[in-house]
Amino acid sequence: MSGQVSKAASYDEQELQRFGYRSEVARIIKPFASFAVSVSNTSITTGVFLAVGVTFAIAGPAGLWVYLVDGVAMLFVGLVYATLSARMPVAGIEYQWGTRLTRPVVGLSLGWLSFGTVAVSAVAVDYVLASTVLPALFGYTSSTSGTLFVCALIIVIQALILGASTRLTTMINSGVIVGELTVVIGLSLLLLIVGAFRHQLVAHNLTTTSGGSTGHYLAVFGSHGVGPFWLLLSVAFFSIADGFQGCANVVEETDDASRVVPRAMMQTLTVTIFVQMFFMISVVLVSHNLGALAASPTTVSDVVSALLGSAVDKVFLVFVSFNVFACGMVIFLQATRYTWSMARDGRFPAARVFGKINPKTGTPVAATSLCLVFLLAVLFIFGHSTESFNNLIAAGGLVAIVTYLLVMLLFAFFQHRIPVPAGRFNLGRWQWPVVAVAILWLVFCLLIFRSGFSSAWEYFGGIVGLGVIYVAWVLIANTRNKSGDSTETPLVTGAPIE
Repeated sequence: MSGQVSKAASYDEQELQRFGYRSEVARIIKPFASFAVSVSNTSITTGVFLAVGVTFAIAGPAGLWVYLVDGVAMLFVGLVYATLSARMPVAGIEYQWGTRLTRPVVGLSLGWLSFGTVAVSAVAVDYVLASTVLPALFGYTSSTSGTLFVCALIIVIQALILGASTRLTTMINSGVIVGELTVVIGLSLLLLIVGAFRHQLVAHNLTTTSGGSTGHYLAVFGSHGVGPFWLLLSVAFFSIADGFQGCANVVEETDDASRVVPRAMMQTLTVTIFVQMFFMISVVLVSHNLGALAASPTTVSDVVSALLGSAVDKVFLVFVSFNVFACGMVIFLQATRYTWSMARDGRFPAARVFGKINPKTGTPVAATSLCLVFLLAVLFIFGHSTESFNNLIAAGGLVAIVTYLLVMLLFAFFQHRIPVPAGRFNLGRWQWPVVAVAILWLVFCLLIFRSGFSSAWEYFGGIVGLGVIYVAWVLIANTRNKSGDSTETPLVTGAPIE
């Protein structure tokens, strides 16, 4: 076994050297921990806790099937991401891919969009914990100022854990994921068994649109906007598909990375789709008084409490709290790795500070501190109302869709520039059908945002505007560096600016 591990480690180091980097972090993440990072990033319980009430309100219980459609379609996107992660096992994934396949300015743009996605997603997840889960668990009514304070405290605690140790982070997360899968599957079965025993299963719920918004249910190109069913894609994208690639951002900290990470991505998508749909179907089948549930901020908790009692509900909420916390922490982790990856190439303000790994903790402490400030800024700008929070979720989904679509197009046109390593994940003859389906699905998802999402587009415009400033700064700094007037030099030789 030690010989195999040594051989894998040697291959990992050779891969890093091939892209111009030296190893700066320990490869402490094993296969299950890699899988757990991505599962936590998608967070089954966070997704369900957020999605069920919104689904009832927008499209009625039958809207749950859009999550299955989205999950299956995202498998095709996941296959392309798995292929790219096998070819380029380097942290800062979209940034690295854009840089290696085309030009650094493309990589910088993708890196910034990816950072914007995870930043808003981390805040949104922690906001769910502070505004709905904890109040339901401890039985208090949360005020706006109280939610902001609790959410800020959660973000600070996550930053301290991330900065202290990657091993600690992954140990906490792996333990939470074991608990999450056990509790979610067990609770789903319990809801179905008790519901059947008490004759409280409502099969009609799976097809009813009662309580949803008015309008043509499946309209996509209608004159009055998107129908309620497809409108849910803005939530489905956030809750079931976004984040499966999280393990790729800790690829340099993963043992046998070019094999483990692609496998972890596909396992994550498969498990998340199955378990989350099973849970949602169970909740929908035992739901009564749909109108009241649609208006409740804690729909899932209300359903569990009504059928199984408040004691079971409290136990469930304890697990939900840990799961949502871990989800926010792992998404926060992604932001730190994007920052560190770009900074070590000299493509970030104060690059020599934010591109360093702290020798005592083995983590990018400076990058983590910077991300902490950014996340808190997002929180206090957007966290003053439920409407702003909902817009934040939609904005995160929009930016993620655009990022995924750009990656698919890059792969379609430029993937031949990076050869497939022998014995690593490869789509083979299925490559073009997979890419075509992925692109068509993402374009379709993007069309959902064409009307009624002005706030999401405003956030997207703000992210793009900041990105333009950021890329312009990098290009100017590079020009100064070539003329000998800048100290913002790369810490490593990888990905030189062209």
